[in-house]
Amino acid sequence: MSDFQLTTLVALMIFNHRDTAEWVCAEISKAKPTKLLAGGDGARIGRQVEPHHSFFRFREELPEFYRRDQRIGQINGTNFRFGHRISGDS
Repeated sequence: MSDFQLTTLVALMIFNHRDTAEWVCAEISKAKPTKLLAGGDGARIGRQVEPHHSFFRFREELPEFYRRDQRIGQINGTNFRFGHRISGDS
C-alpha cells in the first residue's frame, strides 16, 4: 500500500475507545489521505469499526467506477469478521 495515495475524504468518528482510535488512526495514516475530517462523541455501546487497509483503496476506486450508474446510491464497507466474535456484543 506504500505507493497508494488516497484522494477522497476520510471521515473518522472517535468515540470512547482510545486504543481502537489509535489503531484506526494508524491504519488511516498508511492510506495517506489528503483530506481528513475527525469528530468525537460520547460513549456508545458496542465495538468500534476496525478497517482493514484494503478498505481505503475500495473507498477510493468504487465511487469513480460507479459514478454514472444510477442504480448505485451508496457505497460503504462492512466487516463481518468472517464469523469470529470479539465479544458478546459483536
